[in-house]
Amino acid sequence: MNKQDLVNLVAAKTSLPPAMAAVAVETVIGYLQKQLPAPIAAQLSSLVDPGAGAAGASAGNLADLAKGLPGGLGGLGGLLK
Repeated sequence: MNKQDLVNLVAAKTSLPPAMAAVAVETVIGYLQKQLPAPIAAQLSSLVDPGAGAAGASAGNLADLAKGLPGGLGGLGGLLK
């Protein structure tokens, strides 16, 4: 799942216009990158923007990343199936 896939998912699930969904996604990704430990933030970057993040990071999906975190990001992992 890349960033555009996530924007499309947020737009579809919330009925937000795509431009607003993009702002929401960028806000959440930016927040998570600042709050998560650096290795996990780098994996997040590589998942949503394959050209960014740590070299060699696996390109799984966001749900798998969220499952590995305490509390699955408050249930966010269940929304990204």
